[in-house]
Amino acid sequence: MIFLLIMTPYRIEAGFVEIINRNKTLFRNGVKVYSEDLYIEALRGSETSNYLELLDSVYVKSKETQIIANRLYYYTPYKKLFAKGDIKIWRKDTIKGDSLVYDRESDTGEMFGNLIYISDSIIIRGNSANFSRDIVRVKGRPRFNSPGMIILSDSIIYFTEDSTFLFFSNVQFEGSEIKGSSEILEHSTNKKHSTLFDSPYIFQALDSITGIRIDIDHRDKTLSALDGIAINYTEEGRNKVEGDTVKVYYNEKSIDSVVVLQGAQGRFIKDETGIEESR
Repeated sequence: MIFLLIMTPYRIEAGFVEIINRNKTLFRNGVKVYSEDLYIEALRGSETSNYLELLDSVYVKSKETQIIANRLYYYTPYKKLFAKGDIKIWRKDTIKGDSLVYDRESDTGEMFGNLIYISDSIIIRGNSANFSRDIVRVKGRPRFNSPGMIILSDSIIYFTEDSTFLFFSNVQFEGSEIKGSSEILEHSTNKKHSTLFDSPYIFQALDSITGIRIDIDHRDKTLSALDGIAINYTEEGRNKVEGDTVKVYYNEKSIDSVVVLQGAQGRFIKDETGIEESR
């Protein structure tokens, strides 16, 4: 049996309908909801004067956003969706979590609990995130994983249009042969370029680099440190080079060469052969 409800801003089709009272109606055996720029389907649900509740295998299509969840509440006066349980949202990328608040009109939302953001080969895990068409903000000391690199920070902002990540506060990163820290890290996956601000520090085996700003070109494998200091340990002792701009050419495992462009100073300390992995 198909039931059509036409006195609301949406239309419902269901296999079975039970009217409990004037304020509540139950739907079973498959439910489909049609509204402007919105389509919802689920196995069962109910309707009151304030909201529509959908349960079990819930699927939502709103504009360019698709959502699946275990439970969904649609508050029609506010055009807001509240979802719970094993939620997955996808456009070009995917967001997963435990609960969701989504505004249909602005096409924005916030996800809470066990958050996972997936974009190509990049995975970010955190506590919560709010998102719009062009920006995703992840909070709760998120962990960024990409091939060859792990980054931790207090929060992350991702600009989807140009694939740029901003990592804020207490940033720590680690690759196969490199570690480091800063307060702000900007990384562009399209340009293959990273910039570290506010007390940046990088160390790799027996080499370390500091400065007030460090730019890394991942394509050319070059690193430029403004007001930079490069320290290298050898079997004989420690080399320290500093200048207005310290340019470093590196490979995956070590520094190939260091060039100081202005204000060069150098010092060698014999028999000092250890390196500390923290400042």
